Amino acid sequence: HFLSQDCTFPEFPGCFECDTDDFLYKIAVHFHYFCSIISGVLVTSVCLKIVLAGRIILDDLSNPTTSSPFGLVCMSAVCVFAGRGEFGKFIVLLLSGAHFCLTLWYSYTVRAYG
Repeated sequence: HFLSQDCTFPEFPGCFECDTDDFLYKIAVHFHYFCSIISGVLVTSVCLKIVLAGRIILDDLSNPTTSSPFGLVCMSAVCVFAGRGEFGKFIVLLLSGAHFCLTLWYSYTVRAYG
């Protein structure tokens, strides 16, 4: 049943009828929650690295090869936080801006160093 209002989970935003008692549905939702927790741990690790090892981050950002994982972290976190209310909007906006700044920095380093 398409566009069922019975489904209020952020993972399936009203697109399908959710049978919350279905075994496969429970597995899918728990797997999604597990992946979200892993993503949160990885993003927290990157934030701690920025706070605790700022000089290493600057060194990583000086090389396009080592700076590209930061863009991937931004894109992945945006996918996780999209649709999570006001806090999610704030995180998406913040990380989108950070990803844009990384793109500008990457473009600068490529142009400056050939």
